[in-house]
Amino acid sequence: GIFTSTAGISPNRVFYIEWRTCHYGGPSSCLANTDSNYEVVFNENSPNAFEIRYGNFGSANTAYGAIGVQLESTGAHMTQLQCGVGRPASSQTIYQFFCGAPPTSTPTTTSTSSPTFSPTNTPTLTPTLAPTFTPTRTITPTNTPSITLTRTQTATSTNTGTPSPTPTTAPTNTPTASTTPPATSTRTPTITPTITPSSTPTSTNTRTSTLTSTPTPTNQVTNTPTNTPTAVPTNTATPTLTNTPTDSPTPPTRLLGHVTWQGPPAQPNTGQQLPITLTLCVGGAPVVYGTTTDSSGFFTITTNLPTGSYNWRAKGLKYLATSGSSLLTAGTTTQVEMGQQRTGDIDNTHNNVVNVTDFNVLKGVFGQASSEGDLNNDGVVNITDFNLLKGNFGQAGAAVNCP
Repeated sequence: GIFTSTAGISPNRVFYIEWRTCHYGGPSSCLANTDSNYEVVFNENSPNAFEIRYGNFGSANTAYGAIGVQLESTGAHMTQLQCGVGRPASSQTIYQFFCGAPPTSTPTTTSTSSPTFSPTNTPTLTPTLAPTFTPTRTITPTNTPSITLTRTQTATSTNTGTPSPTPTTAPTNTPTASTTPPATSTRTPTITPTITPSSTPTSTNTRTSTLTSTPTPTNQVTNTPTNTPTAVPTNTATPTLTNTPTDSPTPPTRLLGHVTWQGPPAQPNTGQQLPITLTLCVGGAPVVYGTTTDSSGFFTITTNLPTGSYNWRAKGLKYLATSGSSLLTAGTTTQVEMGQQRTGDIDNTHNNVVNVTDFNVLKGVFGQASSEGDLNNDGVVNITDFNLLKGNFGQAGAAVNCP
């Protein structure tokens, strides 16, 4: 199966993806000695790096798979450590990959497994704007007739005295010469009428049409826009309170478990970083959680369970299960001591019993660098592993108890 978990608190969280696999042997079986256990680890505070951690591998994994990282399907950008040569050189191997730097194979410790944050739906009161109908007075220009006095120029007839030249007859004294017989010369004054045109100003009355600017009041209908208050209904947004459900985070219920692994070096030690399965009885049914312990044997499970007493069972892959009952309080973290995980359950079924089947598996890999029978995580199967299995031979682990 594939299991995930998150440990730590932001911005220092660690995300784990764990694989527990085997080579396909049939619809309900695996090929013998092909169990594989490995995980990928992402650190939130190291975005340019990640780790691949290899756990236990069966002895038949001798010519399968590859170890490395690849960007795209063409393989143009890749880093390969090995290919087609089976499992890593030794169990509990950790590879670190860095962007732009060559990978290194360095055993390192890991952070404790810790829960994630689970939001829940909680209704809250949120004010929102809803449109309501509110009548308001609005000034609207309209055309209304009104009487306005304006000045216009109007042609009028007026009598105007105008001088004009008029021919007149006037008596004038004019001396003239006349011829008489030489005997006498006589100057005689005579009056002779002479018509002489002259320009004499004469005042006469004549009717002349003259344009003059005369202010005359006239009635004219003129359309003049005026502001007239008119009541017009308008939609005005008015704040109203509505009950809108929103997501409000609620604290999760956490279980902080601790176990001691029989066989590996004493805690704290990287040999104590092993996969574990925790089963909780919820409403009479088992609920299974998978995670990995840290170097001190601690692990964290995150749930949304309500306050109550829950039966639990903890089991490592090659170990005999322990069980008990603990009170969990909603929204808080409860620490539970789960005792020692006794080793020796190394057959492919991991049936929670140490018997002759497990002995034969260890016998088959004795003296080899096999993770399958390596019970103390030193990389080789020897007399130490035999004595550990012998000490628990015939023993069985706790069963799941969901009444």
